[in-house]
Amino acid sequence: MSDDIPKKSLLIQVDEAEDGYRIRANENPAALKPVLTAIVCRMYGIPENHFEDTAAFLKILGESYREEELTGNPRQVH
Repeated sequence: MSDDIPKKSLLIQVDEAEDGYRIRANENPAALKPVLTAIVCRMYGIPENHFEDTAAFLKILGESYREEELTGNPRQVH
């Protein structure tokens, strides 16, 4: 990496709370998604060429959990 490239700091604070974790950052949530997805991929050994697959999976998983919380019915996957 060249020193000529401007660097931007991303500050993420994770606090444990009664209902899980709270994430605070100096960026908006949309800007955090690719960074956090990349971190998850790295931590679980998911190759970089599966980054988009992982992001899509996490999006569907989140939608499923939100739907389940709203309706009380788990999504049926066939």
